[in-house]
Amino acid sequence: VYGPWTKMGWEEIRARTPKRFPIRRYPDITHTIRCQYPIKNWDPAFANTVGREPMMPLPKMHRHIYLRYKDVSDGFGTYSDGIHDDFNKQLWSALGWDPGTDLDSFLLEYGKVWWGPDLAKDVAKGLSMLEENWIGPILENKTIPQTLELWESIAERSSDFASNWRSQMYLFRARFDRYVQEKTRVEAKYEAEALAALEKAPQIGAGPAIEQARTALAQADAPPLPDVRRGIEDLGPLLLKSIGYQLSVKEPYKARNSERGTMLDWLDQPVNDRPWMEQRFEEILELESKAEQLAAIDEMIHWTDPGPGGYYDNLGAVGEFSHVVYQKTWEEDPSACNSPRVAFPYYKADKAAIAETMDTFEEANSTFKEEKETSSTKSRRRQEMRMAWQSQITSQYGTPLKMRYENLDPEAQYRLKVTYAGRYRPTMTLTLNDTYSVHGPVKQPQPIWPVDYYIPQEATRGGTLDLEWNLMEGRGCMVSEVWLIKVP
Repeated sequence: VYGPWTKMGWEEIRARTPKRFPIRRYPDITHTIRCQYPIKNWDPAFANTVGREPMMPLPKMHRHIYLRYKDVSDGFGTYSDGIHDDFNKQLWSALGWDPGTDLDSFLLEYGKVWWGPDLAKDVAKGLSMLEENWIGPILENKTIPQTLELWESIAERSSDFASNWRSQMYLFRARFDRYVQEKTRVEAKYEAEALAALEKAPQIGAGPAIEQARTALAQADAPPLPDVRRGIEDLGPLLLKSIGYQLSVKEPYKARNSERGTMLDWLDQPVNDRPWMEQRFEEILELESKAEQLAAIDEMIHWTDPGPGGYYDNLGAVGEFSHVVYQKTWEEDPSACNSPRVAFPYYKADKAAIAETMDTFEEANSTFKEEKETSSTKSRRRQEMRMAWQSQITSQYGTPLKMRYENLDPEAQYRLKVTYAGRYRPTMTLTLNDTYSVHGPVKQPQPIWPVDYYIPQEATRGGTLDLEWNLMEGRGCMVSEVWLIKVP
């Protein structure tokens, strides 16, 4: 059986297995993060809110995955953790019966069976649009409001809406997506206002500037789109009644934990750097000298600025990195066994979650869920995370993680700054151009913070620079941020 977390790609496992033994697939059709098949070009705002088991109809993605490996496998049994992947289950069943199943025809049939012929075309379109909602940067996605409008219309025309849990479920997702999109927009605005307030620190002092920044960030306490949010919350009891959907760990839903489709519990998850900034404000105000305070504030303001002639890559945010080398495309390697993928940890940082960890460090509320309590961390407060640290580029098992820069100034001196973060907490080496060792086996720093490295001028003399991380210990290489800085 070939399933999630198999340490080699299909081609290798088939080549290693004697031909007389058939291999059956156990495809993960149920998870969006920490999963077998990561979603291509997915915005971290969604990963940090819809979670691991949301309503997730993915028609084009799963048709491609089925067809990609059908000739090297002998049947399948899908890995499902609930009703949220209902569409994916039925699509795989149809493809298993007839690999030539036309996707548009199947979408229409799904609509006819569960909504009737009058709504089937709109349902088919709405399911495809839910998949399109998750493609690319969330603030650039024009489909999301249209998807909500269509599913609201379908709900109004559904005579059995009160009992049709599929109709309720997909309307919930459409509302949730629109809410997260607007939440992302306004929280980005509030963060920009906070940074603008911090720029006044040299004139008005660190304390007053920080207070103004806190006020700007606190605007997020008033949820955007209150009618949409109320609509999301109103669907919870309907889904509980119609199918027993457990959308929260709280009463009356009683979900097992907050990873299990508890989307109601993630409505207040920040999608900007507010938790990290507010924790950093406390640390800055404890610094003894005004100069230290201003320097720390300046660092916050210019965090992503690599300076003239430099480059900054936020290695988990779609559209914000451009130097990663992919050994294979997503279409060739959708499970990312032999090529990089973006990884997302479990990190809950709404005000209630932070308050629960103010005094004690508990495994269930650690910065990363996978972090184990040790004597050295038992009494400390957890570190809050920048958005950039909540996602990483990663390569699984022994696959090297590579980046490449071109058109560099051959006469310039460069330095490298890297943020190592991620739930695997790997030990890695870093080499330049297959020649220069930047560092030998290094564990992920704790607490997380960028590390500076010297680059010999000879490494960039040819106008290009290749970085390669190799895994020494852990499940895979993980890197969150990289700056290539041209030294003045």
